[in-house]
Amino acid sequence: MQQGDPRIIRAWTMYDWANSAYSLTITSAIFPIYYAAITMDNGVDKVAARYGVPADSLQSYALSAGFLIVTLLAPILSGIADSRGNKLAYLKAFCYVGAASCAGLFFFTFDDLLLGLALFMLACVGFSGSLVFYDAFLPEIAEKKDHDRVSARGYTMGYLGSVLLLVINLAMVMKPALFGIPDTPGLAARLSFLTVGLWWAGWAQIPFRALPTRTATSRPPADDALTAGYRELRKVWGQLRAMPRLRGFLTAFFVFNMGIQTVMYLAVAFAAREIKDHDAAGQVVPIGDESLIISILLIQLVAAVGAGLFARLSGRVGNLRALSVGVVVWVGLCIAA
Repeated sequence: MQQGDPRIIRAWTMYDWANSAYSLTITSAIFPIYYAAITMDNGVDKVAARYGVPADSLQSYALSAGFLIVTLLAPILSGIADSRGNKLAYLKAFCYVGAASCAGLFFFTFDDLLLGLALFMLACVGFSGSLVFYDAFLPEIAEKKDHDRVSARGYTMGYLGSVLLLVINLAMVMKPALFGIPDTPGLAARLSFLTVGLWWAGWAQIPFRALPTRTATSRPPADDALTAGYRELRKVWGQLRAMPRLRGFLTAFFVFNMGIQTVMYLAVAFAAREIKDHDAAGQVVPIGDESLIISILLIQLVAAVGAGLFARLSGRVGNLRALSVGVVVWVGLCIAA
């Protein structure tokens, strides 16, 4: 495979187009709103009443379990992929696990709460696990000088694809009759979960057909692939002792990433309980589901503008200062919230 092939690069970015529907519709928009709707009854947490655990906490535990599974599996699977050169097989496997789990959420109701949360967890495993192998293709398909440009192109495709599907899902939720959907509570939301699974697995066929089935191996096949990934991690950990700047960077990134992920995954649950509105009679009520989804969509549009502005700011004052500005803004907003 020749690096820099435009056809392969275009196909590779389409996986961002495919899987970003999960991160927006399932992670940030419709699923958290649907989850809040089925677990709350006139301000009463039905999950806490039945299981003794707050609904938000149970959702967080499911996500944490998904991330933990990926953390434990990634070194093993990456070690096997490095020795056998079969990254595409693992990319496909995680993709189909995630897409099938999203589609399975169509059957998610309060009566099947634990099953629904298990599918939610597996969708997280599929998304996060597939990114390990998707990102690993970047050095294979693009020259080093083009990594930033190609990676940014992938993010752009992900943004466009996720927003497009969210607009469709938003229309389904707000105007179900336009799509021939019966006016059954929660049905349009559950159908949107099904569309995410179909969108993810369907568009992923483009990169699956273009990316190479076999890639160069970084270690002999005879090497013990099951433990190779963990040995590499231990080797890197030992090297970090002599690299205080890198050690400091990774520690900072660990804390920074925890904060970002927490806000991303719990912002909607927070908003559904804390942000108030007024109904037609002037009574104070929780913010409506449609208003929440529209707010999330507007946030995506603002984020696109913000990304461009920060790119310009970085070009003028440097990456470190631009990043510092972003961190200060994040800290201020979190304290205010």
